[in-house]
Amino acid sequence: MTDLTPQAAADRIAQLAKTRRVDSYPESSGSRSGTSWRTQTFDRPPPMKPSPLSVERTTVDQVAYRVKAAKFPDRHLARAVADEHDNSQWCDKFAKVTSLINKGSLLIFCGPNGNGKTQMGVSLGLVVCRSNRRVRYVKGSGYIDALTATYGGGDGPSTETVKDRFSSYDLLIWDEAHVALRSDHQTEESRLLIDRRYDAKRTTILITNTAPEALDKVFGTYLTDRANECGGVVEFDWPSFRSHQR
Repeated sequence: MTDLTPQAAADRIAQLAKTRRVDSYPESSGSRSGTSWRTQTFDRPPPMKPSPLSVERTTVDQVAYRVKAAKFPDRHLARAVADEHDNSQWCDKFAKVTSLINKGSLLIFCGPNGNGKTQMGVSLGLVVCRSNRRVRYVKGSGYIDALTATYGGGDGPSTETVKDRFSSYDLLIWDEAHVALRSDHQTEESRLLIDRRYDAKRTTILITNTAPEALDKVFGTYLTDRANECGGVVEFDWPSFRSHQR
């Protein structure tokens, strides 16, 4: 037997990310039944004498788990796995931003609809998943909604559990982040999450259709100053790709 080729690994990631159930596994990096999931595949015990191929497949299964748990949009995930992009400006930005995703950065992707902001976020997320680290994609008020669901008590996770979970992802991709800033309470909770992630040196990507000149008004100078300090504002200033797809 031979090791999986990179293309075969990518194909398997794509396949398993679509089909493997992950709802029975914890989002945390802790153990399951007293055994770290990092030492085993998810649907069968590890072989007694793993061959190079079985070790490689175990790694691919782990990456597939990370991809599925990240909750990427299916459309953008398929394009990210294909790893094809013919816009040179997009590719140049991607190459530059890739060097920042492991440095506890705060990045703000801004610009009009349809020019690849979400696609870049998901593509970066896939890079992090391939290194077997935890990623989460959330859209709009998704984080605020998760917090609000805990306020009534009940059998679900506590408010602190939700805050801890979103604080702990190695990469958080927050699409349409401006939607989560519609009240003072939402703005404060969002700021506190970004603060916790900043203190823990975990990278956060905020994606917005807000124009660069309006970022201070929408997000506040506090967040834009922090982005300029430890990441940057990435402007997507080319025409929409959607107009070329019609």
